[in-house]
Amino acid sequence: GGSSVVGTTSAIVDSGTTLVIGSTAGVKAFYKKIPGSKDASSTVGAGFYTFPCSATIPSVSFTIGGKNLPMSASSVNFGPVSEGSSDCVGSIVADSSIGSQFWILGDAFMRNYYTIFDYDNSQVGFASLK
Repeated sequence: GGSSVVGTTSAIVDSGTTLVIGSTAGVKAFYKKIPGSKDASSTVGAGFYTFPCSATIPSVSFTIGGKNLPMSASSVNFGPVSEGSSDCVGSIVADSSIGSQFWILGDAFMRNYYTIFDYDNSQVGFASLK
């Protein structure tokens, strides 16, 4: 069983955003669950975290419309900090400018699903990859 680090918040599904962007507190709480993770704001960029590439990444999922939508561990890992590095960059980053109002679920999240944007009905749908 897992534990919630964010609770209930709004989310924007955005194909123009590469990463998953969340509240500073929520993102920090998530990375605290990965042994060896570090705030990489001064090295990689504001809001980024790194962790040992060999680390076990805890399960990450978002519940949208009552449906649990997990992210694969590989989609949480954005790749090594640099070629040959044993530290990897996380694809879940903090942005203090959005506060705790909402999260942005970008490509790192959407690569786990077929994502359907239904503009006529102002809704978004997700289907499992085959």
